[in-house]
Amino acid sequence: MKTRPAASLARTAGATEAMQEIYNAEDRADAKKAIEALEKTYGTKWPKAAA
Repeated sequence: MKTRPAASLARTAGATEAMQEIYNAEDRADAKKAIEALEKTYGTKWPKAAA
């Protein structure tokens, strides 16, 4: 089994939390706010993921 370095896991932890904010949102408006925050934070680094 391959493992990722701890530094790699630390970088993706923020993105994982951002995705959790989206799918755990109480309503559509909160989900849209979380999507906008994800796009603002990660859109330039991962444009396909934020699209």
